[in-house]
Amino acid sequence: MASLVRNPNGLTWHLKWYEAGRPRIRSLHTSDRAVALAAKLAEERTHTRPPRRGIRWASIGLDEDPRSNTTLTARATRLAEYAAAMLGEEPEKFAWLLNPPRKTTLKELGRIGPSPALKEIASQVCALKLRTVAARTFIVRARGTARGGPSLAVALSRAIGQFAKTYPGQFLAENIAATLEGLAGQYREQAAA
Repeated sequence: MASLVRNPNGLTWHLKWYEAGRPRIRSLHTSDRAVALAAKLAEERTHTRPPRRGIRWASIGLDEDPRSNTTLTARATRLAEYAAAMLGEEPEKFAWLLNPPRKTTLKELGRIGPSPALKEIASQVCALKLRTVAARTFIVRARGTARGGPSLAVALSRAIGQFAKTYPGQFLAENIAATLEGLAGQYREQAAA
């Protein structure tokens, strides 16, 4: 979203927005608010937003007033119903979740979506007979790994970057390869033992 900002001298309007995490500002060369507002709307039409990850609530009519208790309750109920329907195919296997229905746990399971991971995680929750708080934590963590966390290379790259920022005096780019080779050797020894 772009916002209209008045120049400090109060004569002209500027348009301010964020692009790739950086602030951008552009003078509109006008002191007329109506013209500036029209330019703002035209600029916003050119900005594209990447599609949001997650559930598309508009497709099932639950995108209105997203912060209201009614909408949040309806969404939670819909997710729980979805999980119960997916698990209802094998009621004896998932009896611990379905009789009586554990709605909060089913809601978290419903967030996984149509995936084989749903039944796998649900069977683990039933086997461990996890209570609501523990089950929610378990499902959220499992959902993160089922969705696919960052690759090992990405995780190592982030860790190396963070180390370089934290300890700039100790960081030498030449030492990275030798350090990673040493760690790989230690890992191979541990795996072989």
